[in-house]
Amino acid sequence: MAKKKVVKSSGLNDERFSRIKSDPMFAGMKNSEKKVVIDKRFAAALTDERFATRGKVDMRGRKQNKVFGNNMLDLYEVEGGEDDDDEEAVKEKKKEPKKKVKTSQNKKQEDKELGDFLMKIMMM
Repeated sequence: MAKKKVVKSSGLNDERFSRIKSDPMFAGMKNSEKKVVIDKRFAAALTDERFATRGKVDMRGRKQNKVFGNNMLDLYEVEGGEDDDDEEAVKEKKKEPKKKVKTSQNKKQEDKELGDFLMKIMMM
């Protein structure tokens, strides 16, 4: 025969604690309300290693082997949606033209100027 499941009654069924169900003081916060909104100027603090919330050593001075996630990302949110800005900045950097490669004529001209400069210095 199958065993009957024993239902554990929670303490909230007690009339003394009925206020907990309806009082907003005991309600959990939404994740969006938990985070503090910070300005874009301080966005680097969330990703920079120098602002890490966990130390590199434990309380006895031994090095920590495991690096845990950054707790600051759970506590703070950047004003204005930083994810979109970062993606756009990366795309813009990729679109920027690369520096021009020096041609042989430019190299010859620079070599000539350098040689002239060195000759002037040697004659002094």
